Amino acid sequence: MPRKITGLYLDARTGRWIINRQHRGRRLFERTAFGEAERAEAEARLHQLLATEEAVSGPVTADLPFRLAALRYLESPQTKRDSSLERDRYAFVAWDRLIGSIPISHIHQGLIADGIQARRADGRRTGTIRREIASIRRLLTVCATEWRDDHNRPLILAVPKLYCPDFEDQARPHILTAEDQRRFLQQLPQHLAEMALFALHTGLRDHTVCGLRWAWYRGGAFHVPGRPTADGWPGEKSKRDHVQPLNRVARSIIAARYGQHPTHAFTYRGRPIGRMHNSGWKRAWSAAGLPIGPEIESGPHNLRHTFGRRLEERGIEFEVRQALMGHSSGRVTHVYSPVNLGRMLEALEMLTDEVAQQVAHKEKGLG
Repeated sequence: MPRKITGLYLDARTGRWIINRQHRGRRLFERTAFGEAERAEAEARLHQLLATEEAVSGPVTADLPFRLAALRYLESPQTKRDSSLERDRYAFVAWDRLIGSIPISHIHQGLIADGIQARRADGRRTGTIRREIASIRRLLTVCATEWRDDHNRPLILAVPKLYCPDFEDQARPHILTAEDQRRFLQQLPQHLAEMALFALHTGLRDHTVCGLRWAWYRGGAFHVPGRPTADGWPGEKSKRDHVQPLNRVARSIIAARYGQHPTHAFTYRGRPIGRMHNSGWKRAWSAAGLPIGPEIESGPHNLRHTFGRRLEERGIEFEVRQALMGHSSGRVTHVYSPVNLGRMLEALEMLTDEVAQQVAHKEKGLG
C-alpha cells in the first residue's frame, strides 16, 4: 500500500487527485487532471507547488529556542502590565526542561504530547496543564503576529493548535455543612476566619476577597472593577465590573475592619493578605477533620460552592443566583438595577439565619 502524503487526496467522485495542504500559513489547493493511476505525477505536482512557495516566501529564519523566546516575552514592556504574566512565567519555567531548547518553529501538538504526560507524572491536573499550554500558545501568537526578524518576517508563519485532553481528574468540591463550618472557623486564625465567613456570605472568590479596596466601598456594597487597575488589582475572572451587596453578617465584618488599613479591607499585621489558601488555612482544614486528597477540593473555592448551594437550597431564583455568583449573561442589561440589587440583598439576608451563621467560638467575635 503506498504511503500517505499529507495534502494529497483522491476524489472518489471524479477519480482525480486533489492537492489540499496548509503550508507556512497559506492554503495550497488544486484539482489536478491526474487520474488514480497517475499518483506519481500528482505527487510531483504537489512538490512543485511546495517548491514554488519556498522560493516566493524564502526560508524560515525562526530558529529561536523556546527558552529565549520565553525570556524575551517576560521581559517585554508590552507584557509587564498583563495580569496573567506570573502565570505565564510559571508555565514557561515548568516547560523549560521539556521544550526549552526546541526552536519555536518546531513546536506542535505531537511535540508537546510527551510534555503533557511528563506534567501528569509531576502530579499536575488537566486544568493546570491547560493553563500552561494557553501560556505557550500566547507566546507563539506573539511570535507569529508581533515579532519580526531582520527581514521583517514573522518568527513563525502560523500558530499551531495546541490542546490538552480532558483526563477527568478535576477535584470534587466539598460543600460545608453547618457543623463543618463551625469546626473549621474555630480552627482558623481570626483574620482568616473573618475572611472565610465574609466569603460564605458573599460568594466572592479568594483573590477578590483579598483584593477588596476601601475605594470601592459605597452604599453598603463593593463596586469591584472587572479590569486591571493601576494600583495592582488584576481584575475579575469575567473582566466585568461587579457590584457586591452585603448582608448584615458581611456588613458587620467590614464595619469592624473599617479604618484598620488605608487601602485594603482585609489585612494581617498591617499588610494586605495575598491569598486565603495559605499554611494557616491548610492546618485549620486538616484540624477540623475536613476531607483531604487529590480527588477532593480543600481550598477557599469551597466557600463559593457552599454559598451557591445555600442560595439554591433557600429557593433563590436562578437569575438572582446568577447575578450573585457573577455568572449573569452579558445579555442581562439591567442586572444591577436598583430593583435587582434589592432582590440580591434579600437573597443574601436569607443566608443570615441560625443554620447559616453557626461559626467560631465567642472569643473570636464572629457569632
